[in-house]
Amino acid sequence: MLVWNRPFPEGKTEYPLTGGDREWSEVPVSNHRGELSVAFSDDDGKTWPPHVVIARQPGASLAYPYVYERKPGELWLTTMQGGIRVKVKEADLLSQ
Repeated sequence: MLVWNRPFPEGKTEYPLTGGDREWSEVPVSNHRGELSVAFSDDDGKTWPPHVVIARQPGASLAYPYVYERKPGELWLTTMQGGIRVKVKEADLLSQ
């Protein structure tokens, strides 16, 4: 399972870049944090099927996710930024 911020919003192919000033990044980068995506690999991370957007808050910062599998198939997801606190069934994410 991988939970991450994609570099641009779902349905888009670009997002404004920031940085590149060598203070916090050497090159300009996307800091898109308005969506949190999840994907599951069936082969120990060699390949990844399409992702699912699990949370969306345009203009907010949904970042630094933590996942805990309380029992098989029951995932608890929280974020350090954005206040996400959700319990979700793995099967529900896989069916999308």
